[in-house]
Formats: sequence, C-alpha cells, structure tokens
Amino acid sequence: AQWRVMPHFEFLSDSDMPLWLKTVDGVIAHIPTAKVGRKLKALKVPVVNLYIRDFLPGAPRFEHSTSASVTAAIDFFQQAGCRRLAYCGDAGFALSSGQDSFFTRICRERGLESHLFFPAGEDQLAVNGYDYSSRTLGQFIRDRKLLRWLIDLPKPIGIICCNDALGAVVINRCLERGIAVPGEVSVLGIGGMENQCLSVRPSLSCLNYKTFELGRAAAGLLDDLLHGRPVPPVTTILPDAVIERESTGTVFTSDPLVRQALLRIEAGFASGMNIKSLCEEIGCTRLRMERGFIKEMGKTPGAVLLDRKMKAAQELLANSRLSVAEIAGQCAFNDSAYFCNLFKRRLGLSPSAWRQQRRGY
Repeated sequence: AQWRVMPHFEFLSDSDMPLWLKTVDGVIAHIPTAKVGRKLKALKVPVVNLYIRDFLPGAPRFEHSTSASVTAAIDFFQQAGCRRLAYCGDAGFALSSGQDSFFTRICRERGLESHLFFPAGEDQLAVNGYDYSSRTLGQFIRDRKLLRWLIDLPKPIGIICCNDALGAVVINRCLERGIAVPGEVSVLGIGGMENQCLSVRPSLSCLNYKTFELGRAAAGLLDDLLHGRPVPPVTTILPDAVIERESTGTVFTSDPLVRQALLRIEAGFASGMNIKSLCEEIGCTRLRMERGFIKEMGKTPGAVLLDRKMKAAQELLANSRLSVAEIAGQCAFNDSAYFCNLFKRRLGLSPSAWRQQRRGY
C-alpha cells in the first residue's frame, strides 16, 4: 500500500481539501476540531481518529489513560524523593481533561504537598488545543499568569505538565526569570514528542507514549476497516516509561550535606570524580556521607554517581551520533568494554542494541 502524510495545519488552513486526498481509500488523521471532522466525513472513506476527542462520530479513536499517566508521573517523582508536586494543565488540551482532579486526589491520598495551575475557558493557554506558539495579546497576558505561578511556587518542586509542548513553555518561562531547571524545579512532560523535548535546553524529560506503536496500531485498525472487519470504538493507550533527560535532576533531600554532594555529582560526574575526592571537596568523612546517602536516597554515594553516569550515557545513545566508545569516554568510563558489560547487566541489552531499539530501527 502507498501511504501519504499531510500535516494537520495544512488541512486546517485550506478552505478546500487537496485533490489527492479525494482519491484515497482510507485516512489516519489527527482530528482536533469539528471542522476537520466534517471535511473527513465528506470523503466517505474509513477514518481512524488519533485524537482523543470524538470530532468524527463513528470513527474508531484512541484514548490516553488519565489515571495511568498521572500515577506514573507521580511515582517517578516520589522515587526521586520528591514530596512537593505541581500539575500544570490546560483546558485547551483534551488530554489534560481529568488529569488535574486525579492529580489532586492522588497527592492527597499519598500525603504529598500539591499545587495546581489549570487555566480554563478564556484563560486556556493553547491555541486549537495544541499550539503554544501562535500568541495573541490576550494569550500573552494569560501567559504572565503562568509565569507568576512559577515564581510563587515553593521550591524545590517537581512539575508535571499535561503535554510536552507545555513542558517546553514552562522550562523557557523558568529560565526567563532565573528559576533554575533542574536546580530548583524539575519539569516532566507527558507524550514523548521527541522534537518538542529536544527543542529546549535543558532538554525535557517526558512520560513516553510509544508513538511508533500507536502508528502501527492505527494502521492495523484502518486495515480492518478496509476489509470489513469489526474494530473497537475506543482503544486505550497506556504510557510506556519516563525518558529522563536534563530537566529532572532536582535534588529532593532534607540533608544539606547530601544535597551539596548531589549537586556536585550533577555538575562534575563526567569529569572523573570519585567518592574520595567528593568527600574532600565537601569536607566530610566518607562514613558521614555514606550514612547520609543511605538514609536519604536508599543507596550509597557511589551507586548514585554510577546511576548519573549511566543516565547520561543513555541520553547520548538516544540523541547523538557518537560511537559507544566515545560515549563511554564522555561519561567518565575509562574502559569501554567495562561500560558495555555494565550497561548490558543493568538494561539487558548492549548499548548498540539498546540504541537501535530506542530509535525504532
């Protein structure tokens, strides 16, 4: 079969559909508005809706699990020792619907401090539910409300954003006002849109939905429709895992010595530091540091340092063209063979195989 992809903004901006679209046998489409739904309905061909709102009644569509998304995001921060969380949502984005109330409930049940930013109606931030780049004067005014909220938040804090685009906005607004990311604020997006996560510095960590698998599932549904086979009206999508990048390195600990050590690890892990030199820099005994880390982090400082080096290696494997040996060197592994063996013991795959799996080819 021949497949053709048309960006949705072309479809929204043109009053008439392109001629080639009128010759297709079926469509997989992101349908964010009733206008787009009406145009697709007029084609009189099978359509699979990738958007969670039902703007084309009768077409099979996908639905993200609100409970699974929010729970996974909260779990991620709790495992990092964070007990102060914020949710940044937007009624203009369909996936955000229900996440705010679920976030508040889960935080209350777990005894976590929670803060909420959820503009609705005229105050919503997004344009057409997904576009944060086209700004009117009124939207800039509302955007200042987001900035004020970020300034007033107690810190350090973990912020869960309803999508990756808003996560990128939050990072930029924090940096504009000198709020350190990830020093004071950790930011986690939801969605796994790599282009948006890598468009900002520090790069955005995200709760990933496997978009390649979503595309494959949509193609399977369309094939079933074309062959007259029954399909479910709604397919629920579950999140995969958190992809950690640079925006979630905030240190959550009440021990000032451990916090200082963690900040030094974050700043110098790639320089070849070891625990002996770390103790000397801070001016404490190794026993004091070991006890503090085990109490606050549940692991030794050596294990935390190794975790940080492995995290950096995974990010380079996923987002760079460097060789495995070059990545080992940049992450302060003096022996690339040792790095490869350690990587496989931890993740079950060699660095090269993990990279191929991560990139989907």
